[in-house]
Amino acid sequence: LPQPGLLMAAYDAIVNEGAQCVGGRIDVDFTPHARPTWLDDEIAGFLGRLDHGASPLWIRNDSTPIWSGNTAYSMPFFRAHPMLRFDANYNREGEGVGGGEDAMMLHALLALNARIRYRPDMAVWHSVDDWKLKRRYFLKLHYQAGIRKAQFGMPDFPARFLGMPAFMLRQLFNHSLKTLGLFFTGKPGLIRQAMNTSNALGTLVGYRRRTRQSGTDGICVG
Repeated sequence: LPQPGLLMAAYDAIVNEGAQCVGGRIDVDFTPHARPTWLDDEIAGFLGRLDHGASPLWIRNDSTPIWSGNTAYSMPFFRAHPMLRFDANYNREGEGVGGGEDAMMLHALLALNARIRYRPDMAVWHSVDDWKLKRRYFLKLHYQAGIRKAQFGMPDFPARFLGMPAFMLRQLFNHSLKTLGLFFTGKPGLIRQAMNTSNALGTLVGYRRRTRQSGTDGICVG
């Protein structure tokens, strides 16, 4: 739901400030559902929450991203760069889990040195379905993200163990150990670390799928 002033903020950023892309604040509305106690603001970012503070700023890198749940674009920039499109490989359809096309668009815009503006007065309320307020949703989300990253965004690696890059196996092993450690000690951060483990597993699965599809499967130690 757009909040008052959204259109004027987008117009001002593009027309008066010269932005070629502008993104705004996204506040997550949990009603009528109760927000789980384990769902902190960092994890809520994976539900679309975005808040870079009360002051406008220029986006220089992906440490301050904007999400397509609340963005506007200057169309002449797209006409000047006809190959600039949302990557369908990262698209999420219907109620499927995953996505990432907005992150890929941000990286493409940054690579073209586009003028990207954050405007806190360009705000929306984002309602969340109750099925997304489960731990398994965040685990599956990161698993699918790992698959897509490996299939479409990673190079081939020459050094392999049983057909897989050794560093990926180490990452999964290390993340798994950290997850088990947090589980048994009861220390905070278990869900976030489990999401990292799920992502590492998805990366392995996605890389395996890609090598099989491309016919480069095999064992190479070096």
